[in-house]
Amino acid sequence: MLLVVANAGAASTIVAVDASADDDRSFEREPEYRADQLLQPALLSGPSWQIDPAVPMRGYLAQFRLATDYGDLQVEGRAELVERIHEIEVVEQLATISRTTAFATAIGHASKDIAKTMARIGAHPIQTVKSIPGGLIRSLHSKWRDLREQTAKARDRASEEWHEDDNATGIGPQSPTPHVHQSDWWLQSQRTTGKFAKRWIGFTAARREVAQRMGVDPYSRNALLNREMDRIAWASLVGDKSLSAAIDSMAPGASEAIGVSRKVDDVVWRLDPVALGLLQRERMTAVCGEQPMIAKAMHQGALSPTQWQHLVEATEALHIKHCEGLLNLVAQTDTDAEARYLVRTLELLEMHRTAEATVESDEAGRMLIAHIDGVLVVPIPVDVLSWTMPIANLFDDPALRAAKREIWLDGEATMRTQRELTRRGFGLRLDLPRGTRAALPLPEEFAPG
Repeated sequence: MLLVVANAGAASTIVAVDASADDDRSFEREPEYRADQLLQPALLSGPSWQIDPAVPMRGYLAQFRLATDYGDLQVEGRAELVERIHEIEVVEQLATISRTTAFATAIGHASKDIAKTMARIGAHPIQTVKSIPGGLIRSLHSKWRDLREQTAKARDRASEEWHEDDNATGIGPQSPTPHVHQSDWWLQSQRTTGKFAKRWIGFTAARREVAQRMGVDPYSRNALLNREMDRIAWASLVGDKSLSAAIDSMAPGASEAIGVSRKVDDVVWRLDPVALGLLQRERMTAVCGEQPMIAKAMHQGALSPTQWQHLVEATEALHIKHCEGLLNLVAQTDTDAEARYLVRTLELLEMHRTAEATVESDEAGRMLIAHIDGVLVVPIPVDVLSWTMPIANLFDDPALRAAKREIWLDGEATMRTQRELTRRGFGLRLDLPRGTRAALPLPEEFAPG
Protein backbone atom coordinates (compact mmCIF):
# COMPACT_ATOMS: atom_id res chain seq x y z
CA MET A 1 0.00 0.00 0.00
CA LEU A 2 1.30 3.37 -0.93
CA LEU A 3 0.55 7.01 -0.39
CA VAL A 4 -1.26 8.15 -3.52
CA VAL A 5 -4.58 9.68 -4.23
CA ALA A 6 -7.70 7.52 -4.46
CA ASN A 7 -11.45 7.84 -4.24
CA ALA A 8 -12.61 4.47 -2.99
CA GLY A 9 -14.17 4.26 0.45
CA ALA A 10 -14.15 0.47 0.25
CA ALA A 11 -10.38 0.58 -0.24
CA SER A 12 -10.00 2.71 2.88
CA THR A 13 -11.99 0.22 4.94
CA ILE A 14 -9.92 -2.73 3.76
CA VAL A 15 -6.68 -0.87 4.43
CA ALA A 16 -7.75 -0.32 8.04
CA VAL A 17 -8.63 -3.99 8.48
CA ASP A 18 -5.37 -5.17 6.91
CA ALA A 19 -3.28 -2.91 9.12
CA SER A 20 -5.02 -3.87 12.36
CA ALA A 21 -4.93 -7.56 11.42
CA ASP A 22 -1.12 -7.50 11.24
CA ASP A 23 -0.51 -5.71 14.51
CA ASP A 24 -3.01 -3.46 16.23
CA ARG A 25 -0.34 -1.93 18.46
CA SER A 26 2.29 -1.14 15.84
CA PHE A 27 0.40 1.47 13.85
CA GLU A 28 -1.94 4.37 14.42
CA ARG A 29 -5.53 4.48 13.31
CA GLU A 30 -6.54 7.59 11.42
CA PRO A 31 -8.34 9.88 13.87
CA GLU A 32 -11.77 11.47 13.83
CA TYR A 33 -12.16 15.12 14.78
CA ARG A 34 -14.94 17.55 15.50
CA ALA A 35 -15.37 20.19 12.83
CA ASP A 36 -14.58 22.93 15.36
CA GLN A 37 -11.18 21.31 15.99
CA LEU A 38 -10.22 21.75 12.33
CA LEU A 39 -11.99 24.96 11.35
CA GLN A 40 -12.33 28.48 12.66
CA PRO A 41 -15.89 29.36 13.85
CA ALA A 42 -16.62 31.44 10.72
CA LEU A 43 -16.16 28.34 8.56
CA LEU A 44 -18.53 26.05 10.44
CA SER A 45 -21.71 27.44 8.88
CA GLY A 46 -23.11 30.15 6.64
CA PRO A 47 -26.53 31.46 5.56
CA SER A 48 -27.15 28.49 3.25
CA TRP A 49 -24.63 25.85 4.37
CA GLN A 50 -23.32 23.98 7.39
CA ILE A 51 -20.43 21.61 8.09
CA ASP A 52 -21.33 18.28 9.69
CA PRO A 53 -19.80 18.16 13.21
CA ALA A 54 -18.10 14.77 12.73
CA VAL A 55 -15.01 14.85 10.49
CA PRO A 56 -13.14 11.55 10.05
CA MET A 57 -9.71 11.34 8.45
CA ARG A 58 -9.53 8.96 5.50
CA GLY A 59 -6.32 8.66 3.55
CA TYR A 60 -4.84 11.58 5.54
CA LEU A 61 -7.49 14.03 4.31
CA ALA A 62 -10.39 15.38 6.38
CA GLN A 63 -13.72 14.11 5.03
CA PHE A 64 -16.20 16.96 5.37
CA ARG A 65 -19.92 16.71 4.71
CA LEU A 66 -21.09 20.10 3.49
CA ALA A 67 -24.88 20.34 3.88
CA THR A 68 -26.46 23.14 1.84
CA ASP A 69 -29.91 24.38 0.90
CA TYR A 70 -29.23 23.10 -2.62
CA GLY A 71 -27.95 19.60 -1.81
CA ASP A 72 -25.07 18.03 0.08
CA LEU A 73 -21.43 17.69 -0.93
CA GLN A 74 -18.73 15.31 0.23
CA VAL A 75 -15.48 17.29 0.42
CA GLU A 76 -12.03 15.70 0.71
CA GLY A 77 -9.56 17.90 2.51
CA ARG A 78 -9.33 21.37 3.96
CA ALA A 79 -7.89 22.80 0.73
CA GLU A 80 -10.93 21.70 -1.29
CA LEU A 81 -13.30 22.93 1.42
CA VAL A 82 -12.16 26.53 0.91
CA GLU A 83 -13.17 26.33 -2.76
CA ARG A 84 -16.46 24.54 -2.15
CA ILE A 85 -17.69 27.04 0.44
CA HIS A 86 -16.92 29.88 -1.94
CA GLU A 87 -18.78 28.04 -4.71
CA ILE A 88 -21.86 27.42 -2.55
CA GLU A 89 -22.09 31.14 -1.83
CA VAL A 90 -21.92 31.70 -5.60
CA VAL A 91 -24.66 29.07 -6.08
CA GLU A 92 -26.83 31.15 -3.76
CA GLN A 93 -26.20 34.22 -5.91
CA LEU A 94 -26.95 32.35 -9.15
CA ALA A 95 -30.13 30.85 -7.71
CA THR A 96 -31.27 34.38 -6.89
CA ILE A 97 -30.61 35.44 -10.49
CA SER A 98 -32.69 32.53 -11.80
CA ARG A 99 -35.67 33.90 -9.87
CA THR A 100 -35.48 37.35 -11.49
CA THR A 101 -37.81 38.72 -14.13
CA ALA A 102 -34.86 39.00 -16.52
CA PHE A 103 -34.25 35.25 -16.28
CA ALA A 104 -37.93 34.47 -16.86
CA THR A 105 -37.93 36.77 -19.88
CA ALA A 106 -34.86 35.01 -21.29
CA ILE A 107 -36.63 31.66 -21.05
CA GLY A 108 -39.62 33.18 -22.81
CA HIS A 109 -37.41 34.31 -25.68
CA ALA A 110 -35.52 31.02 -25.91
CA SER A 111 -36.04 28.54 -28.70
CA LYS A 112 -38.03 25.46 -27.75
CA ASP A 113 -35.04 23.14 -27.32
CA ILE A 114 -33.03 25.60 -25.22
CA ALA A 115 -36.05 26.26 -23.00
CA LYS A 116 -36.47 22.51 -22.57
CA THR A 117 -32.82 22.18 -21.62
CA MET A 118 -33.07 24.89 -18.95
CA ALA A 119 -36.24 23.33 -17.57
CA ARG A 120 -34.56 19.93 -17.38
CA ILE A 121 -31.57 21.31 -15.51
CA GLY A 122 -33.75 22.83 -12.80
CA ALA A 123 -36.52 20.24 -12.60
CA HIS A 124 -34.82 17.75 -10.32
CA PRO A 125 -32.82 19.30 -7.46
CA ILE A 126 -29.84 17.26 -6.34
CA GLN A 127 -30.53 15.95 -2.86
CA THR A 128 -27.03 14.66 -2.24
CA VAL A 129 -23.97 14.64 -4.46
CA LYS A 130 -22.55 11.28 -3.46
CA SER A 131 -18.90 10.37 -3.48
CA ILE A 132 -16.95 7.62 -1.78
CA PRO A 133 -14.26 9.19 0.42
CA GLY A 134 -10.86 7.67 0.02
CA GLY A 135 -8.28 10.38 0.59
CA LEU A 136 -4.76 9.36 -0.40
CA ILE A 137 -4.57 5.59 0.02
CA ARG A 138 -4.40 3.13 -2.83
CA SER A 139 -3.94 -0.57 -2.15
CA LEU A 140 -1.54 -2.54 -4.30
CA HIS A 141 -3.29 -5.78 -3.37
CA SER A 142 -5.01 -7.85 -6.05
CA LYS A 143 -8.34 -6.61 -4.70
CA TRP A 144 -7.67 -3.09 -5.96
CA ARG A 145 -8.92 -3.72 -9.50
CA ASP A 146 -12.27 -5.02 -8.21
CA LEU A 147 -12.54 -2.14 -5.77
CA ARG A 148 -11.90 0.42 -8.50
CA GLU A 149 -14.60 -1.15 -10.67
CA GLN A 150 -17.05 -1.03 -7.76
CA THR A 151 -16.18 2.61 -7.18
CA ALA A 152 -16.72 3.45 -10.85
CA LYS A 153 -20.16 1.82 -10.71
CA ALA A 154 -21.02 3.80 -7.59
CA ARG A 155 -19.92 7.03 -9.31
CA ASP A 156 -22.08 6.14 -12.29
CA ARG A 157 -25.11 5.62 -10.06
CA ALA A 158 -24.53 8.95 -8.33
CA SER A 159 -24.08 10.65 -11.70
CA GLU A 160 -27.35 9.22 -13.00
CA GLU A 161 -29.24 10.94 -10.18
CA TRP A 162 -28.55 14.31 -11.73
CA HIS A 163 -28.14 13.38 -15.40
CA GLU A 164 -31.68 12.82 -16.62
CA ASP A 165 -30.48 12.73 -20.21
CA ASP A 166 -26.80 12.40 -21.08
CA ASN A 167 -27.54 13.41 -24.67
CA ALA A 168 -29.25 16.66 -23.75
CA THR A 169 -27.51 19.83 -24.85
CA GLY A 170 -25.20 21.17 -22.17
CA ILE A 171 -25.83 18.42 -19.64
CA GLY A 172 -23.18 15.90 -18.69
CA PRO A 173 -21.46 15.15 -22.01
CA GLN A 174 -19.70 11.81 -22.09
CA SER A 175 -15.94 11.48 -21.85
CA PRO A 176 -14.07 9.27 -24.32
CA THR A 177 -12.37 7.55 -21.37
CA PRO A 178 -14.00 5.74 -18.40
CA HIS A 179 -12.57 7.93 -15.66
CA VAL A 180 -14.01 10.21 -13.01
CA HIS A 181 -14.53 12.91 -15.65
CA GLN A 182 -17.25 10.94 -17.46
CA SER A 183 -19.62 13.77 -16.60
CA ASP A 184 -17.28 16.70 -17.19
CA TRP A 185 -19.23 19.14 -19.32
CA TRP A 186 -16.24 20.38 -21.31
CA LEU A 187 -15.67 16.95 -22.89
CA GLN A 188 -18.57 17.39 -25.31
CA SER A 189 -18.36 14.88 -28.14
CA GLN A 190 -16.34 16.06 -31.11
CA ARG A 191 -19.00 14.52 -33.38
CA THR A 192 -21.35 17.45 -32.88
CA THR A 193 -21.77 19.41 -36.09
CA GLY A 194 -23.81 22.13 -37.68
CA LYS A 195 -26.22 24.27 -35.71
CA PHE A 196 -25.81 22.27 -32.51
CA ALA A 197 -22.02 22.66 -32.60
CA LYS A 198 -22.35 26.43 -33.02
CA ARG A 199 -24.81 26.54 -30.14
CA TRP A 200 -22.45 24.48 -27.96
CA ILE A 201 -19.60 26.88 -28.70
CA GLY A 202 -21.84 29.77 -27.68
CA PHE A 203 -22.83 27.97 -24.50
CA THR A 204 -19.23 27.28 -23.44
CA ALA A 205 -18.30 30.92 -24.01
CA ALA A 206 -21.32 32.12 -22.03
CA ARG A 207 -20.55 29.69 -19.24
CA ARG A 208 -16.94 30.82 -18.93
CA GLU A 209 -18.07 34.45 -18.89
CA VAL A 210 -20.52 33.78 -16.08
CA ALA A 211 -17.80 31.93 -14.16
CA GLN A 212 -15.41 34.85 -14.58
CA ARG A 213 -17.97 37.41 -13.45
CA MET A 214 -18.81 35.32 -10.39
CA GLY A 215 -15.16 34.50 -9.64
CA VAL A 216 -15.33 30.69 -9.86
CA ASP A 217 -13.61 27.90 -11.76
CA PRO A 218 -15.57 27.22 -14.98
CA TYR A 219 -14.36 23.60 -14.82
CA SER A 220 -15.31 22.92 -11.21
CA ARG A 221 -16.62 19.43 -10.46
CA ASN A 222 -19.12 20.81 -7.95
CA ALA A 223 -22.41 19.47 -9.35
CA LEU A 224 -24.45 22.04 -7.42
CA LEU A 225 -22.50 24.91 -8.96
CA ASN A 226 -22.57 23.35 -12.43
CA ARG A 227 -26.35 23.03 -12.40
CA GLU A 228 -26.82 26.75 -11.71
CA MET A 229 -24.03 27.72 -14.12
CA ASP A 230 -25.71 25.73 -16.90
CA ARG A 231 -29.07 27.41 -16.30
CA ILE A 232 -27.64 30.92 -16.30
CA ALA A 233 -25.34 30.27 -19.28
CA TRP A 234 -28.16 28.99 -21.49
CA ALA A 235 -30.38 31.89 -20.44
CA SER A 236 -27.64 34.44 -21.12
CA LEU A 237 -27.39 33.19 -24.72
CA VAL A 238 -30.88 34.51 -25.42
CA GLY A 239 -31.28 37.08 -22.65
CA ASP A 240 -31.05 40.83 -22.96
CA LYS A 241 -29.06 43.44 -21.08
CA SER A 242 -31.33 43.16 -18.05
CA LEU A 243 -30.11 39.61 -17.39
CA SER A 244 -26.50 40.74 -17.76
CA ALA A 245 -27.20 43.53 -15.28
CA ALA A 246 -28.74 41.02 -12.86
CA ILE A 247 -25.57 38.93 -13.01
CA ASP A 248 -23.39 41.99 -12.44
CA SER A 249 -25.48 43.05 -9.46
CA MET A 250 -24.81 39.72 -7.76
CA ALA A 251 -21.15 39.37 -8.71
CA PRO A 252 -19.70 41.80 -6.12
CA GLY A 253 -21.30 39.87 -3.28
CA ALA A 254 -19.93 36.62 -4.61
CA SER A 255 -16.45 38.02 -5.11
CA GLU A 256 -16.35 39.05 -1.45
CA ALA A 257 -17.08 35.48 -0.35
CA ILE A 258 -14.39 33.32 1.19
CA GLY A 259 -11.36 33.37 -1.08
CA VAL A 260 -10.42 30.49 -3.36
CA SER A 261 -7.17 28.79 -2.39
CA ARG A 262 -5.70 28.99 -5.90
CA LYS A 263 -6.40 31.83 -8.29
CA VAL A 264 -8.01 30.95 -11.60
CA ASP A 265 -5.77 32.14 -14.44
CA ASP A 266 -7.46 34.55 -16.86
CA VAL A 267 -6.60 32.28 -19.80
CA VAL A 268 -8.87 29.58 -18.34
CA TRP A 269 -11.83 31.94 -18.56
CA ARG A 270 -10.81 33.45 -21.91
CA LEU A 271 -10.09 30.42 -24.13
CA ASP A 272 -12.46 27.63 -25.10
CA PRO A 273 -11.52 24.14 -23.83
CA VAL A 274 -9.98 23.01 -27.13
CA ALA A 275 -7.84 26.13 -27.60
CA LEU A 276 -6.79 26.02 -23.96
CA GLY A 277 -5.73 22.39 -24.27
CA LEU A 278 -3.65 23.11 -27.37
CA LEU A 279 -1.89 26.00 -25.62
CA GLN A 280 -1.19 23.88 -22.55
CA ARG A 281 0.24 21.10 -24.71
CA GLU A 282 2.54 23.56 -26.49
CA ARG A 283 3.80 24.92 -23.17
CA MET A 284 4.43 21.44 -21.76
CA THR A 285 6.31 20.50 -24.95
CA ALA A 286 8.51 23.57 -24.53
CA VAL A 287 9.54 22.32 -21.08
CA CYS A 288 9.54 18.55 -21.56
CA GLY A 289 10.35 18.25 -25.26
CA GLU A 290 8.42 16.33 -27.89
CA GLN A 291 7.13 13.15 -26.30
CA PRO A 292 3.91 11.16 -26.69
CA MET A 293 3.37 11.00 -22.92
CA ILE A 294 2.11 14.60 -22.97
CA ALA A 295 -0.85 13.71 -25.18
CA LYS A 296 -1.45 10.49 -23.26
CA ALA A 297 -1.52 12.33 -19.94
CA MET A 298 -3.93 14.94 -21.28
CA HIS A 299 -6.29 12.34 -22.72
CA GLN A 300 -6.19 9.73 -19.96
CA GLY A 301 -5.65 11.65 -16.75
CA ALA A 302 -8.36 13.15 -14.57
CA LEU A 303 -7.02 16.72 -14.47
CA SER A 304 -9.51 19.40 -15.43
CA PRO A 305 -8.42 22.23 -17.76
CA THR A 306 -7.93 24.47 -14.73
CA GLN A 307 -5.85 21.85 -12.93
CA TRP A 308 -3.79 21.39 -16.10
CA GLN A 309 -3.16 25.13 -16.13
CA HIS A 310 -1.82 24.98 -12.57
CA LEU A 311 0.36 22.01 -13.48
CA VAL A 312 1.76 23.71 -16.60
CA GLU A 313 2.61 26.88 -14.69
CA ALA A 314 4.28 24.98 -11.85
CA THR A 315 6.27 22.83 -14.30
CA GLU A 316 7.49 25.94 -16.12
CA ALA A 317 8.40 27.71 -12.88
CA LEU A 318 10.36 24.69 -11.61
CA HIS A 319 12.19 24.19 -14.95
CA ILE A 320 11.67 20.49 -14.37
CA LYS A 321 14.10 18.13 -16.06
CA HIS A 322 12.94 14.65 -17.06
CA CYS A 323 9.13 14.94 -17.15
CA GLU A 324 8.44 11.25 -17.80
CA GLY A 325 7.67 10.36 -14.20
CA LEU A 326 5.40 13.35 -13.73
CA LEU A 327 3.49 12.70 -16.95
CA ASN A 328 3.11 9.03 -16.08
CA LEU A 329 1.55 9.97 -12.74
CA VAL A 330 -0.80 12.44 -14.45
CA ALA A 331 -1.95 9.73 -16.87
CA GLN A 332 -2.74 7.42 -13.96
CA THR A 333 -5.01 9.86 -12.10
CA ASP A 334 -8.59 8.60 -11.90
CA THR A 335 -10.28 11.01 -9.49
CA ASP A 336 -10.53 14.70 -8.74
CA ALA A 337 -8.83 14.06 -5.39
CA GLU A 338 -5.89 12.45 -7.19
CA ALA A 339 -5.65 15.37 -9.58
CA ARG A 340 -5.73 17.89 -6.74
CA TYR A 341 -3.07 16.03 -4.80
CA LEU A 342 -0.68 15.86 -7.74
CA VAL A 343 -1.05 19.55 -8.56
CA ARG A 344 -0.55 20.48 -4.91
CA THR A 345 2.70 18.49 -4.74
CA LEU A 346 4.10 20.55 -7.62
CA GLU A 347 2.94 23.79 -6.03
CA LEU A 348 4.56 22.73 -2.76
CA LEU A 349 7.87 22.20 -4.56
CA GLU A 350 7.51 25.54 -6.32
CA MET A 351 6.77 27.34 -3.07
CA HIS A 352 9.86 26.16 -1.19
CA ARG A 353 12.65 25.52 -3.68
CA THR A 354 15.22 28.28 -4.12
CA ALA A 355 15.07 30.25 -7.36
CA GLU A 356 18.37 28.87 -8.70
CA ALA A 357 17.72 25.24 -7.68
CA THR A 358 17.77 22.43 -10.24
CA VAL A 359 14.67 20.23 -9.97
CA GLU A 360 14.44 16.70 -11.36
CA SER A 361 11.07 15.02 -10.87
CA ASP A 362 10.73 11.29 -10.32
CA GLU A 363 8.21 8.81 -8.96
CA ALA A 364 8.41 6.32 -6.12
CA GLY A 365 5.50 4.14 -5.13
CA ARG A 366 3.20 6.06 -7.49
CA MET A 367 4.09 9.26 -5.66
CA LEU A 368 5.85 12.33 -7.03
CA ILE A 369 9.27 13.02 -5.56
CA ALA A 370 12.03 15.41 -6.60
CA HIS A 371 15.79 15.65 -6.52
CA ILE A 372 16.72 19.24 -5.68
CA ASP A 373 20.41 20.13 -5.50
CA GLY A 374 21.42 16.74 -4.12
CA VAL A 375 18.47 16.38 -1.74
CA LEU A 376 15.67 13.85 -2.25
CA VAL A 377 12.46 15.76 -1.48
CA VAL A 378 9.10 14.12 -0.77
CA PRO A 379 6.31 16.74 -0.98
CA ILE A 380 3.21 15.69 0.99
CA PRO A 381 0.14 17.97 0.96
CA VAL A 382 -2.21 16.31 3.47
CA ASP A 383 -4.34 17.33 6.45
CA VAL A 384 -3.01 14.96 9.13
CA LEU A 385 -0.32 12.34 8.48
CA SER A 386 -0.70 9.36 10.84
CA TRP A 387 1.73 6.47 11.25
CA THR A 388 -0.20 3.73 9.46
CA MET A 389 1.09 0.59 7.76
CA PRO A 390 0.92 2.18 4.27
CA ILE A 391 3.01 5.12 5.47
CA ALA A 392 5.56 2.83 7.10
CA ASN A 393 5.80 0.76 3.92
CA LEU A 394 6.16 3.88 1.81
CA PHE A 395 9.03 5.39 3.75
CA ASP A 396 10.83 2.04 3.96
CA ASP A 397 10.77 1.85 0.13
CA PRO A 398 14.32 1.44 -1.28
CA ALA A 399 13.40 4.02 -3.95
CA LEU A 400 13.49 6.67 -1.22
CA ARG A 401 17.01 5.88 -0.06
CA ALA A 402 19.37 8.84 -0.32
CA ALA A 403 22.21 10.40 1.63
CA LYS A 404 20.07 13.45 2.33
CA ARG A 405 16.29 13.32 2.20
CA GLU A 406 13.56 15.65 3.37
CA ILE A 407 9.78 15.72 3.67
CA TRP A 408 8.04 18.96 2.77
CA LEU A 409 4.67 18.87 4.47
CA ASP A 410 1.64 21.06 3.83
CA GLY A 411 -0.42 19.87 6.76
CA GLU A 412 0.14 18.26 10.14
CA ALA A 413 1.85 15.08 11.35
CA THR A 414 1.21 13.15 14.54
CA MET A 415 4.02 12.97 17.08
CA ARG A 416 4.39 9.25 16.36
CA THR A 417 4.82 9.99 12.66
CA GLN A 418 7.42 12.66 13.38
CA ARG A 419 9.43 10.28 15.58
CA GLU A 420 9.31 7.40 13.08
CA LEU A 421 10.36 9.58 10.15
CA THR A 422 13.21 11.13 12.12
CA ARG A 423 14.37 7.65 13.18
CA ARG A 424 14.51 6.66 9.51
CA GLY A 425 16.69 9.62 8.63
CA PHE A 426 14.11 11.89 7.02
CA GLY A 427 14.29 15.60 7.72
CA LEU A 428 10.69 16.67 8.37
CA ARG A 429 10.66 20.35 7.39
CA LEU A 430 8.01 21.67 9.78
CA ASP A 431 9.76 25.04 9.63
CA LEU A 432 8.57 25.68 6.06
CA PRO A 433 5.45 27.82 5.53
CA ARG A 434 2.38 25.67 4.90
CA GLY A 435 0.03 27.10 2.29
CA THR A 436 -3.19 25.47 3.47
CA ARG A 437 -2.58 26.48 7.07
CA ALA A 438 -1.98 30.06 5.92
CA ALA A 439 -5.20 30.14 3.85
CA LEU A 440 -7.23 28.25 6.45
CA PRO A 441 -5.71 28.69 9.94
CA LEU A 442 -6.32 25.90 12.43
CA PRO A 443 -7.88 26.68 15.82
CA GLU A 444 -5.17 27.41 18.39
CA GLU A 445 -5.99 24.33 20.48
CA PHE A 446 -5.61 21.88 17.57
CA ALA A 447 -3.33 18.90 18.24
CA PRO A 448 -2.81 16.25 15.52
CA GLY A 449 -2.13 13.50 18.07
